[in-house]
Amino acid sequence: MIVFENIASESGPLVLRHAASGVLLHSGVDPLAEAESVAVALAQQQVQRVLCIGHGLGYVPQALKAVGIACHSVEVFPELIDAESGNTGTRCDAFAKSDHDLKSIVAGMPPQTRIIILPYVLSLRDKLPQSLADYISFIHVTQQSQQLYRDLINRNIVVNGDELESMKPLSFKKCKSNKIGVALGAGPTLSAAISTLTERRSELCLVAASGAVPALSKHGINADWIVAMEARETTERDLETAADGSKVIFFPWTDPAALRQKRLDRYLAVEELGLETSGGSTGLAAADFCSKITRGALFMIGMDMSDKSGEYAQGSQRESANINLRVPKFNFMRSAASQWATRNGERFLYHMVMPGDDEVRGFKRLYPVEFETELSREQGRRSLVIETANDFI
Repeated sequence: MIVFENIASESGPLVLRHAASGVLLHSGVDPLAEAESVAVALAQQQVQRVLCIGHGLGYVPQALKAVGIACHSVEVFPELIDAESGNTGTRCDAFAKSDHDLKSIVAGMPPQTRIIILPYVLSLRDKLPQSLADYISFIHVTQQSQQLYRDLINRNIVVNGDELESMKPLSFKKCKSNKIGVALGAGPTLSAAISTLTERRSELCLVAASGAVPALSKHGINADWIVAMEARETTERDLETAADGSKVIFFPWTDPAALRQKRLDRYLAVEELGLETSGGSTGLAAADFCSKITRGALFMIGMDMSDKSGEYAQGSQRESANINLRVPKFNFMRSAASQWATRNGERFLYHMVMPGDDEVRGFKRLYPVEFETELSREQGRRSLVIETANDFI
């Protein structure tokens, strides 16, 4: 059981403190002023409705309502339900004991609702059930990514403008392949799989995230399709190593310099196609496209979604992505990948990881040493299906 202690703030109003860690639910100096500053800032942004994850003692929801912002608060710590009454006269509107509860609440909010997560929820999320903590991290990183990329994405869409009209529209029906589907990212497992990819290239339909292109080109491997989703200039550098005439899928917000490389065979992914883009990973978009043009098992390589090495893409020597990514970003990617896998549960989905890395729910874990064997098994299954079909002809 989590224990919270009552203490007085320097300005007088009561605050609560997590006994074990000392984390305060609100400002230890002036919780009322803190809540008011949050409310004023949101009001200046013309926010009209807020979903507040974390209610605490109710200071923030009360301040939001005072400036005319509709607020729906949800508490995630059961120990705080009774503690809330009698301090501000407000109680939380809902309690979420699981990720399912919180997802239902989020899904039920009207469009344009701003979600805010109170700091104590982020600080103490490791005390929550793992699935609930992961979903809170997912929401948090989604917000960070949106704030970071919103302006860049909007600017790229405007700049790309007329250029988009000159590109071929992507069609799944025209891209079908009978080969084994392999989606490639830029993670360390890509290096571990290079030799097998080279030896069995003729059997595979390779769909690569743009970040994987430099490593593939270095080993003389050209992907059947390249997915270029990233809005940053790293995409242009990655595609510089792509072979002339490579089939590349672009999005309206892709880096303009990358999108204008007319030596490439350019295709535009329109929104109506519904390609997976919510995971913040071009690799997952590549996997989704690969799943739509192939059948049978699907292999995801180079999508480690793990911070074990400290630098994502270190193993594939992709210089343009050789940056540290914080653990929440990987949790975000893993959560999105797990949700995608659940929606595609009818497929055999293999996810290559290094020994010691955690398994992602919805995937069959695949170690590099098992790749060759599993490819042979999949080829065997395909041959058996063909032979069985021939028996009925």
